[in-house]
Amino acid sequence: MNVADKRAADPADRLVASDAAGITRVNPGALPRKALRWLLWAGGGAAVAVCLVILLMWGVHGPTYLFDLIAAYCL
Repeated sequence: MNVADKRAADPADRLVASDAAGITRVNPGALPRKALRWLLWAGGGAAVAVCLVILLMWGVHGPTYLFDLIAAYCL
C-alpha cells in the first residue's frame, strides 16, 4: 500500500507529531489557512449575489432607478 495515499491533499491538514510519545495534533497553521479560504469563498459568493441583485433591479426597474439610487447614496 502506498503511504502517500493516506496523506491529506492540503499540507496544512496533515497531522504532525507533537512529541516523542507519539501524540499527534492538528497543524496550527491549518486553521488560519482554512479560515482565509472560507472568507475568500464567502466574499466571492457575496459579490456574485450583489451582481445578481443589481441585474435583477436593472431588469425590473430599468437603469434610471439604479443611477438614482447611486446618486442618492453618494450625495
